[in-house]
Amino acid sequence: MRLAMIERPLLAMIERFRKLKLCTDKALIDIGSDTKFSDLEWSKIKDLIDSFQQFKLAVEALCRRDSTLLTAETTLQFILEKLPTQNTVLSAELSEDCV
Repeated sequence: MRLAMIERPLLAMIERFRKLKLCTDKALIDIGSDTKFSDLEWSKIKDLIDSFQQFKLAVEALCRRDSTLLTAETTLQFILEKLPTQNTVLSAELSEDCV
């Protein structure tokens, strides 16, 4: 349950940050900042969101009142099948950590 309380706000924050990509890039230019986000960095943020989405769905399934051990097994199987299809280093590492 504690993971669910941490994960949802973190995922929501990262999703909002990504939605503000153009605004963020423009604001950094406007203030003359040396900090710039590369396309690779934005891509990594998207990969992070995609990976966290799988865990968000899993946590929601496991936190239901009618959740059982069968639900947990099915949920873990879902994550183990879904993460490798994303073809990112992050998803591969998360997939390995779940085994």
